[in-house]
Amino acid sequence: MHALPTLRPTVRDWRFEDTPEVDTRRLRPGVELVVSRFGSGEPRDFRYAEPADVFAIAFHLRGGARFAMTGCEFTTRPLDVWAGGSPRGDVSAFALPREGFCTVSVRFAPDAALALLDGTGPRGESLARLVQRSAHAATAAHLGSLRPEETALVHAIVDAPYAGRLRDLQRESALLGLLASRLGAPDPAPSAHRRRRAADDRRLDAARRLLEERLADPPSLLELARAVGTNDFALKRGFKQRYGVTVFGWVRRRRMERAHAELLAGASVQAAAAAVGYACPRCFASAFRREFGRLPSAVAETPPRDGRRSA
Repeated sequence: MHALPTLRPTVRDWRFEDTPEVDTRRLRPGVELVVSRFGSGEPRDFRYAEPADVFAIAFHLRGGARFAMTGCEFTTRPLDVWAGGSPRGDVSAFALPREGFCTVSVRFAPDAALALLDGTGPRGESLARLVQRSAHAATAAHLGSLRPEETALVHAIVDAPYAGRLRDLQRESALLGLLASRLGAPDPAPSAHRRRRAADDRRLDAARRLLEERLADPPSLLELARAVGTNDFALKRGFKQRYGVTVFGWVRRRRMERAHAELLAGASVQAAAAAVGYACPRCFASAFRREFGRLPSAVAETPPRDGRRSA
């Protein structure tokens, strides 16, 4: 079972109707179109519990994001196409990047998805099997990258100029063209490029795990690159692309998240600082305030979760 992605202490419950950056439209029974546009700013973390069995196809324009469901975890990149589903009650977590995020998703009730995919050829048959598996466990499959003509259709959905019903009609028309194009595309064959990408992702995940284990005394960039079998340039570039933050930006954030958790559990400011490798309390307080907008002493003054406060 995969763990949910590491989230910041403040996590919002995702509600389609209460999230202003998200436009959701019911196109027909069992089919919803979701357009998500988040500008640049602080990273955003969400949790969402599926109220019913669902299957979705997502077309990503901008920003990579980390997603995790029970037993299933993946990271998207710009121009990626993903499909997958979850049974009712499955809880997912996802982390949207600092640089912003834009995606178009179509969410189906399983019966509606199977009806759409019926008779659409090998790709449709493959997706129909994924729909059926999604009724029992969370699933996800990478469907390759958007082609230029598909990217234009996604932009037409995001930037539809009309209002009201006309906008819905334009978006549905573009979406049907997008689905037809995607269902008619051949399954991406294994290639040396895809194998290299998978190997790079494994090295990046290993680097992140090593940093997590050594937050109080992180390795240098060169040491980290050697430990996972790459070079420092490739590590810097790949880490930023995959996780949306630099290596040491990630370390700073995780240090502060861990310190925040220590404080909530009852640790003193000095003990929390030491736990994440800060010998200078003033430096720790400044870093903590930059991350959370308040001093660690303000968190330490809140009642601890277990009713105890360390000395």
